[in-house]
Amino acid sequence: MNSGHDFIIGFTSGSTGSTQSGGTINVAAAGSYFVGAFATGVMTQSGGLVSINSASPEGLRLGHGAGGNGTYNLNGGTLELSKLSIGTATGTFNFGGGTLKANGTLSTSVPMSLTGIGGNATVDSNGNSVTFSGALSGVGGLTKTGTGTLTLSNEFSSYAGNVLISQGTLDTTGPPAGLGLNPTTGQLGNPQTVGRTVTVSNGAVLRMGDNDLFGNHGSTPNASVVIDAGGLVHNGGFYNILQNLTLNGGELRANGGANASFPAYFLRGTVTVGGSQASTITANTSVNSFNQIQLGVAAGAGTTTFNVANATGDANSDLTVSAVLQDGPAGGGGDNLTKTGVGTMELAGASANTYSGLTSVNDGTLALNKPASTNAFAGNLVIGDTVGLMGSAVVRLLNPEQIPDGSTITINADGVLDLFGNNETVGPLTLADGKVDCTSLTDTLTLDGTLTSSGTSSVGGANDTLDVNGQTVTVTNLGDTLTVTRNIVDNSAAPSQLVKSGGGALEIAGGATLGGPGDVGIDIQGGTVSITGGTVDLQGGNVQTNGNMFNLAGGILQNVDTIFGTLNQSGGTLINSLNSPDTMTITGDYTLGPLGTFVVDIAGNFLGDYDIYDVGGTANLDGVLKINLLGGFEPGLTGVTGIFWDVLVADMITIGPNFSLDTSMAQFTSSPYRGWAYEIVDLGDGRFALRLFVTPEPASVLVWGVAGLAALLYARRRRPESTGKPVAPRRR
Repeated sequence: MNSGHDFIIGFTSGSTGSTQSGGTINVAAAGSYFVGAFATGVMTQSGGLVSINSASPEGLRLGHGAGGNGTYNLNGGTLELSKLSIGTATGTFNFGGGTLKANGTLSTSVPMSLTGIGGNATVDSNGNSVTFSGALSGVGGLTKTGTGTLTLSNEFSSYAGNVLISQGTLDTTGPPAGLGLNPTTGQLGNPQTVGRTVTVSNGAVLRMGDNDLFGNHGSTPNASVVIDAGGLVHNGGFYNILQNLTLNGGELRANGGANASFPAYFLRGTVTVGGSQASTITANTSVNSFNQIQLGVAAGAGTTTFNVANATGDANSDLTVSAVLQDGPAGGGGDNLTKTGVGTMELAGASANTYSGLTSVNDGTLALNKPASTNAFAGNLVIGDTVGLMGSAVVRLLNPEQIPDGSTITINADGVLDLFGNNETVGPLTLADGKVDCTSLTDTLTLDGTLTSSGTSSVGGANDTLDVNGQTVTVTNLGDTLTVTRNIVDNSAAPSQLVKSGGGALEIAGGATLGGPGDVGIDIQGGTVSITGGTVDLQGGNVQTNGNMFNLAGGILQNVDTIFGTLNQSGGTLINSLNSPDTMTITGDYTLGPLGTFVVDIAGNFLGDYDIYDVGGTANLDGVLKINLLGGFEPGLTGVTGIFWDVLVADMITIGPNFSLDTSMAQFTSSPYRGWAYEIVDLGDGRFALRLFVTPEPASVLVWGVAGLAALLYARRRRPESTGKPVAPRRR
């Protein structure tokens, strides 16, 4: 149907209404569409097209004049226009599942009831600017399609259905909101309707152009916002709560806020990240500098949870937050961030995050990517919730010094702190079956507080460094073990010191070394220190056992001046002073097991030319003594005969069945001597010596020591060493 003039329903008294389920009604430029012009008129459109020319004088007009009462029910089909108004009488616009399409700039103050009949009310801005300043009510929802902008400016709208922005921009403006606590109206409808969602689709935009669209900071809205891939939610210098935000690859952007106390957003409840591509929370200063985002709850200190799925399907960040995160407005500070989900959340951006509560990583990865020496959070850190496999909860540094120096860090059984090649200084560090590691390059972890370990924990990273910085390493209980496979230093002062306390065991393993400025000391105030790998070079420093256990089970221990206490060597290599003869003192007992080796350097015939191990208790020798000739020295070439070397002295010496000499580094080329032998001798002052001497022939010769030693089964041995390999002795 085409009308070159007015199209009128309800012109005279007694008129009722009409319906349209299909077909097309075209109203030309000279005409208008009147419903209930001077009497009651009802038009119900459930299909078809009504197209009113954009040049129409009145467009669609309800209740035009005296006696008029017009109702338009848009339940389906398309109503195309650029003017919609109510005359001097009564008009009602019920908006169901149809589409209102703008064919020009449209601004209407007509209240609308979103009935939900036939589905969401759809507004197609069609590249134009559309403004609804009338209140929207009803149980239905609203869908925005088409390019261009739909602006909702009435803060007393109460519609309860979902909002879908599938194309273009939905803007919300209006006078400063003053609806207070838990309002039931707002430009986006009733925030208290349980389960309501405002969804922003790919390519679509929601601009939050007013404060408190879901209520003030003390409110607890039930409506939530969903931003799909390619969707954008941003604001224009206003403050809003977002309860249970969902990001499916979209962007939440902070374009400034109301003021310093009420910046851009207040993220409440759980931020859920899903979809199949990365999501972002960003900030800029296009409006003002109040572009921060608050965490927490309505009253007091609380928690915002980020549940991040592995949306990207790889190790890349699934959610990157470059806006500043700060405490909520309730006062008192201490708001928390909890990371859940198997995906990766990245804290980025140029400025420090200032929220001061606990950062908890229960699952997945939290990547810290602020600029160097910029704090990613201000409070304490817990990695792991004790549920899941080791490494199922990770904090990874992407730049150096991301953690506040004074923060307390707790790493549980499923947790890992991965420095990823970045230096970090940490305050009190507690490992509860936890792990510090480095999966890339090299780094230094510096303690600014005590390191306390329980269970089976580790500080790893090949070629990396642990600077104890004058702090104490405590392994709490008997049966607990802390394994360190990175180099240990103490750069706090010279002499350097590794202080171990607690009843558990500290194990220096892998390729670890121990060093620092000046002499390096080990002070065992409780439990056990064991060296099972790497190289521990004390550079002339001491070991204080304080009656506790000091074990060498693997690796190398060298350049020790004095071990105040007992050394148990079940394996590894003990070197007195590498390639420089010296004396090492062990004030207690020394036990050398079958898998252990101790090295003696010999550079000449006289005292000071060879190593001496001075043992204050009993030396129980059942391993290998390796002889190392230095500087081309060979016994006998100087014409001096009868030379011997007392390389170990003790109150008592016992020789086990596995004791042997390794002369692979003590072979002769010019000397008339051909072999090495040893004997136990009584020095006459209550001390005994393990004496080395050379033999003129390689044949095995057994020689008794001093009278009385036979009763103790002490033996003097002469061994053929032409192969350069240890030969197991026989006990006599």
